[in-house]
Amino acid sequence: PVGIFRSTVDDRFLSVNDYLAKSCGYETPEEMISNVQSISRQVYADPEERSSVTRFLEEHNEIFNHEIRFRTRSGHTLWTSLSVRTVRKPDGGISHFEGFCADISERKRVEEALVQSNTELELINEKLEGAIERANQMALKAEMASTAKSRFLAKMSHEIRTPMNGILGMLELTLQTSLDDHQHRSLRMAHSSAETLLA
Repeated sequence: PVGIFRSTVDDRFLSVNDYLAKSCGYETPEEMISNVQSISRQVYADPEERSSVTRFLEEHNEIFNHEIRFRTRSGHTLWTSLSVRTVRKPDGGISHFEGFCADISERKRVEEALVQSNTELELINEKLEGAIERANQMALKAEMASTAKSRFLAKMSHEIRTPMNGILGMLELTLQTSLDDHQHRSLRMAHSSAETLLA
């Protein structure tokens, strides 16, 4: 299913097939030919596009798979892949153009959706990279805090253990002296508490 046409150099259709007429919103090819007075203004979404295509055909005689937007009778746009060749008169002048066009609107929609998806994925990746960077920084800070805590605990342990051993030693020596029951119980309780604290 492709649109087939012949058109004049001065911007009018000589013939169109049924598919092209219906794609552009006309009931019949005859209706399209009689209603389209200017291809560039009524069929091309960008009127300048027709001029550039015509100039290219005058110089190179043919164009293949040129992607352009057509405007339908109702004003909607559809993407088409246009292939046209120049038909010349015996004297070398241009008789007319003939070609065909295929509706590639669905493919363009898919391409745009893919571009949109890629853009969204890139944004998500950027956010993930940022989150990973923040997580790495937090892990580094946590590691530094853990190291500082370990150093603090090691230092405090040393600072507490040294005098506590001295206290325990002195309590043991004192417990070996003559004491009354009350003093002995009090020193035993102090010794037990010091061992618990040391542990």
